[in-house]
Amino acid sequence: MAVCGNCDYAANLEKATSAPPSGSQPNQAPDAALPEAVNTPDVHTIEQLCEYFHASPEQFLKTLIYVPEGKEPIAVLVRGDHEVNELKVAAWLGVDSVQLADRETVEKITVAPVGYAGPLGLSIPVLIDQVAWIMTTAIVGANTANTHLRSVCPNRDVPEATVGDFRNVVNGDTCPRCLEGQLKLLRGIEVGHVFKLGTKYSQALGTAFLDAQGRQQPMIMGCYGIGLSRLMSAIAEQHHDQHGLIWPATIAPYQAHLIPISMKDAQQMKLATQLYEDLTQAGVDVLLDDREERAGSKFHDADLIGIPYRVIIGKTAEQGQVEWLERGTMKRELISFNEVIQRIVPV
Repeated sequence: MAVCGNCDYAANLEKATSAPPSGSQPNQAPDAALPEAVNTPDVHTIEQLCEYFHASPEQFLKTLIYVPEGKEPIAVLVRGDHEVNELKVAAWLGVDSVQLADRETVEKITVAPVGYAGPLGLSIPVLIDQVAWIMTTAIVGANTANTHLRSVCPNRDVPEATVGDFRNVVNGDTCPRCLEGQLKLLRGIEVGHVFKLGTKYSQALGTAFLDAQGRQQPMIMGCYGIGLSRLMSAIAEQHHDQHGLIWPATIAPYQAHLIPISMKDAQQMKLATQLYEDLTQAGVDVLLDDREERAGSKFHDADLIGIPYRVIIGKTAEQGQVEWLERGTMKRELISFNEVIQRIVPV
């Protein structure tokens, strides 16, 4: 996702936009160089081109051929260091999806092998990203095998192109909201979503209302939801350490984890059982580890599960004391049996 460092703008990468670049159509000097063909044998990728021309990716213009759903092929141009955002392209065209053309389609349109597509002389519609449009000079494919063109000025040499926002944002782009902050790309998880359904289902179901003029209109529908499985993933990413989960107390499946060290010790089991019953009666969700396992295994599993409060009943049970541990800090302390209730149950 893209997040602004100056304001509260945040968006999924598929939807994120940036402020339009300054200068929508740069002036060209009267003596600006015209496109020049350069022999580039077996040079196809941006990486290979950068090495061949001793240039950076920002100096190139990529031409990609797409086939929109139900429509004829189009070309999309982006700067060499940018990537096409197919959702933006589809939305601009008013279709559900677009997909990259296959090798046969590309070669038929460009009359050249894959890797040499360029914007000049194409017979299909051309979309160009707004950042690529203001490039004063660029290196592009020549639609000829083993050949590229340099000194191409997009707004001069591809005047018929449609300009728009057709790329993924990158680190450092200007925020489209505050126009001051820079965007930073972060990893995130979508735990909730909202969809506008329009009138697709309301028309099918005959669900309508009367407008101000008394005319019947189909309802505009929407839906929203929270993904519980995604929520679990988000919690795990945000609340964990090298040992396992650290559940926040407000959403943990259990609030207290009781671990008697020895199942054969009558005093430990008596105290553990009493704690379990008292906490349960107080409305606290409790997990009692009554397995015949070594203490080390129980502690390891407790770290992995990550219940907020852990009560270890061991040798001090005879004195009415237990070991208290908060999973978030891993700090241990001896407290009395009665203090456990006071710490977990809110007043």
